[in-house]
Parts: sequence; structure tokens; C-alpha cells
Amino acid sequence: MVIALKSSKGQIGMMESIMVIFVIFIIIGLGMYFFFKTSISQTKKVGEESCVLSTGEQLSSILNLPEIKCSTQAHDNDCVDIAKVISYKNEPSIKNLNRGLCKKSITFIQSYPTPKVNDTECTEELMRSAEYPDNCDKWTLFEPGKEDIKGKKNVQILETPVSLYFPSINSYRMGKLRLKLYLK
Repeated sequence: MVIALKSSKGQIGMMESIMVIFVIFIIIGLGMYFFFKTSISQTKKVGEESCVLSTGEQLSSILNLPEIKCSTQAHDNDCVDIAKVISYKNEPSIKNLNRGLCKKSITFIQSYPTPKVNDTECTEELMRSAEYPDNCDKWTLFEPGKEDIKGKKNVQILETPVSLYFPSINSYRMGKLRLKLYLK
């Protein structure tokens, strides 16, 4: 009988040790879960902050794209050629401007002289009209898809003034480049 008690005391000791180790592993697992959860949220936050900071740089880089920049006799001018914008927005390489976490739309808007219409997208058909450029006032270079901006509630808008060149009438007008950032 004494032998049976000794072995059951040993079994109870082993069970206690296993339960303590089990509880320790549960505590370590919960700690790892909360650590990685906060780490991922901090990474997303830092990613959005770097997105906003890099967008300021992207404002100037968009204006220096040779695909849309004004040029005469191989000399670049500080303006945006609207005819080039309309032709460039159908290029597949434009999607490279919208990579990563940062989803944004890129739009040129005529400010002065004020066009006869407001918030009308300029298309190739409107460009061929006799009333052009007074029949539209907006040229969208890139717009993200609905699935890309779904669930993004915050919108931040960055703008900079630009000179818009209309080669069909050989005229310059004032406008602005608008980058609209879609953030969570």
C-alpha cells in the first residue's frame, strides 16, 4: 500500500508540473499574439505615414515625367502638355505610379481662366470639339479601381499649381495638379 501512495504522489507531482508548463505556454502564446498584433498595426501606420511623405515628392516627379511635360525643339518647359496627358493616361506604365499601400488618383484641373463648365472630364471627343478647352476642366491621369479604395475612409488631398499647355490653340492656362490619397 505504501508503494501505491508513493507512485500516486509522483504522478500528482508530474501532473502539477505539466499543468504549470501548460499555463506558461498559454501565457507565452497570448503574449506573442498581442505583440504581433500591435507590431502589424504599427507597421501599417508607418506605411501610411511614409506614403503621405513620399506623395510630396511624387507631386514634383509627376510634373517632370517626359511623357506629359511640354517640350519645344528638345528643350523642356515648366508646363504640362494636355494633349500628352490625354494620350498617356491609356498607357499601361501609368499603373506604376500607384504601387504599394498608397492608393491615389492623379488629376489636372484648370483654374484660370475659369471654364464654362465645372467638374467635367476632358476626353478625346471633347478635345476635338470647337469649344475646346472651354468645354471641360479636368484631366484624370490615373484613378484607382473601386476594389482598391473599398474600405478606405480617409481621403487626403495634395495640390500644387501647374501651367497647362494646350497645343491645339497654342495657349497656356493656369491649373493645379491634385493627388488624392485614399488612406484607412
